Amino acid sequence: VLHPRYKLAYFQQEHWPKKWLDSARHIIRETYDENYAPLINNSSPAVDDSDDDNLFADVHNFGRSTFEDVLDAYLNAPTSDDDPIKFWTSRLDSPGARITAQGALAIMGLEFCSAPAASTDVERLFSHGGCIVTKRRHNLSYSTLRCLMVLRSW
Repeated sequence: VLHPRYKLAYFQQEHWPKKWLDSARHIIRETYDENYAPLINNSSPAVDDSDDDNLFADVHNFGRSTFEDVLDAYLNAPTSDDDPIKFWTSRLDSPGARITAQGALAIMGLEFCSAPAASTDVERLFSHGGCIVTKRRHNLSYSTLRCLMVLRSW
C-alpha cells in the first residue's frame, strides 16, 4: 500500500474483496497511530478551548493536516513509477523542522519500503552450508556444521 506504484490499485485490479481493502487501510492507520503519530511535534502553544467566546480559539489548528487527510490524499492520487525511496525521501520534513502528518507518513513509507524483499543473508548462509558439506564431510553432525557456519560468518 505504501509503494507509490501500487498503492491499493494492485489489490483492486486483482479483485480483492472490499473487506480486505478496508482491512489494509485499517492496518495502515493502526500502525501509524501506534508507531508514527507520537513523532508528530505539535510545537505551537496550547490554546484554552474552554473559552467559547474566543472566535480565534482554533486558529492554531488551521491548515494542519491529519493523518487521515494525508493518507487519503496519497491513496487517491494517481500511482507513479517513482522509486519508492526517492518518493518518500522527497516528502520528509526539513531537518530540524517540526514533524507533520505528511512527514510521519513519509517516515513510515521509508521504513516499509526500505525493508529487503528477500532474506539474502539467510540464503547466503544456506549456500555456504552447501559448500561446507562435501562428499568427504557428509557425516558432519548438526552441531559441528552449525559451529562451522557460525565461524565462517564471522
